Amino acid sequence: MNVQDLATPALVLDVDRLDHNLETMARRAGALGVSLRPHVKTHKCIEIGQRQLVLGARGITVSTLVEARAFADQGFEDITWAFPAIPSRLDEAARLAERVQLHLVIDTLETLDAIERTGAPFSIFLKVDCGYHRAGVDPNRDLAIQLPYP
Repeated sequence: MNVQDLATPALVLDVDRLDHNLETMARRAGALGVSLRPHVKTHKCIEIGQRQLVLGARGITVSTLVEARAFADQGFEDITWAFPAIPSRLDEAARLAERVQLHLVIDTLETLDAIERTGAPFSIFLKVDCGYHRAGVDPNRDLAIQLPYP
């Protein structure tokens, strides 16, 4: 079969290159002594995520709660929702946190208060603005110090 004969959209993947890249990232994280939580927003593929876990990733990172549920439904147990937590979505997140370790990121005191009111066993990360000004706390502002670190 030729690539031109494939129905689109179609994934054409060089598995050897994929494995090389996954192994390179795993080695790099190991050499740095850090835990890798790869973002699955690009591949959105259960099988690739499983390969990443086998190579030592501590968990995965997602952009949406829909992605989080899809991966949780396939046995992923440690998931970070990378988008700053939305108070109106915390009930949904709390239901997911009943079956997986769900990490949330915050960038406001109001969101932290809303999270605490849920009583859910979330793990919290502080979202820091690294200079793109899209989201996160400016590390030079007082708010970065006011937000408690777990």
